[in-house]
Amino acid sequence: SWKTQFGERFIAAAPASASDHRLFDISTATAATLKSGYAGSKWRYASMSGRLALVNGADQPQEINYAPGTGMQIKDLAISGGAPNPEAFRVVHVFKSRSYFATGTEPGFWYSAVNALGGTLSHFPIDRVAETSGNVIDIKSWTRDGGSGPDDFFVLFLDTGEVIVYQGSNPGDAS
Repeated sequence: SWKTQFGERFIAAAPASASDHRLFDISTATAATLKSGYAGSKWRYASMSGRLALVNGADQPQEINYAPGTGMQIKDLAISGGAPNPEAFRVVHVFKSRSYFATGTEPGFWYSAVNALGGTLSHFPIDRVAETSGNVIDIKSWTRDGGSGPDDFFVLFLDTGEVIVYQGSNPGDAS
């Protein structure tokens, strides 16, 4: 389920064959194929500014836009800035107007500029702060008030079981 400014849309993924996985718009009684030819169907998603980003660890990250009249539009999510093989991204998350990505196989994450879904990414290694040298396998937000207020925290989950919690909104600023 994806809530857009034009109402709720429903996106689904399924394999058509062992080598052809597809994304569908199932918002109406008739499913419409958005795109086919993917290597996998297990997508993770995050939305920002009316756009939906999808990653699955096997295919180029995707971006979906929707507007009445033009309908659903899908394209490769633009990613640059030295990020390793963007197809490896298995995690996407939005926190404090930045998008974050992780592969699940490295002790670090990648983050965007403010108000950017993808774009030029910067790397943040966590091996200097993690006690277990684990790889980032998930990224979430933690709130104490149920909203997206100033007291929200950025949470990293590592494959070693360690959890790292940050306060703030800019990974590039130590203060």
